Amino acid sequence: MFAKYLERQGQTGSVACSFGDIEEIIHGSLPPSAKKYKAWWSNSPSHPLMRQVLGSGWIQAGLSLKEQRAVFKKRGDRTGGSHKHAGLHAGHAVPNTQWAEFEADARLAMEEELGVRLPSGRLDVGGKLKNFDLVNEPQRIVGDVKNYKTTSGGNRPSAKFSVLNEYVWLMERLERFDGCKWRKLLVVGEDARMAKNYVNEFGALLGDVEVYLFVRGRGPERIR
Repeated sequence: MFAKYLERQGQTGSVACSFGDIEEIIHGSLPPSAKKYKAWWSNSPSHPLMRQVLGSGWIQAGLSLKEQRAVFKKRGDRTGGSHKHAGLHAGHAVPNTQWAEFEADARLAMEEELGVRLPSGRLDVGGKLKNFDLVNEPQRIVGDVKNYKTTSGGNRPSAKFSVLNEYVWLMERLERFDGCKWRKLLVVGEDARMAKNYVNEFGALLGDVEVYLFVRGRGPERIR
């Protein structure tokens, strides 16, 4: 059953599920070991659920036993999500598995911060479906997660700033075409210098977009 659920996700880059969500999908309970041991969720066909995940062309890409959440992504997705398309490759700062883990951690932290579920999702922006890392459509919340670092030489990271600005633009267009007010979020980590330089340079152009710095091991810090 879980394999069919993943297949229905189409080209979605990643899917976050609570353990409760998974139990509803499979119409049964996860074994106690699934809630105690990370090894149960390793990308091997040792257990029936992960055998379904791998057989569907997906892998486990993020896990929190404390929060009882798992993140799955398409196998072979070189960008950590279908919305990280070819034009955005220059902005990535971490390997694929680290990116997926960071995104999952940031999602869980923002869900705790705001008290709402924020799975990834696709939204209609002017007639075109766009993927966002954080979506709560009933409560009109949309956002994206980026793990960026300042360049080793200390130069202005123009490509990364451009990607952040592109998502600001997409969220503003979503609001305009939807005709409703959305709460718009950018979650940037883990380089505080890079995140704060971005806000300092573009703050006047960000409108009501909320910018959070997220560093693993600490809660999200709103910096704008």
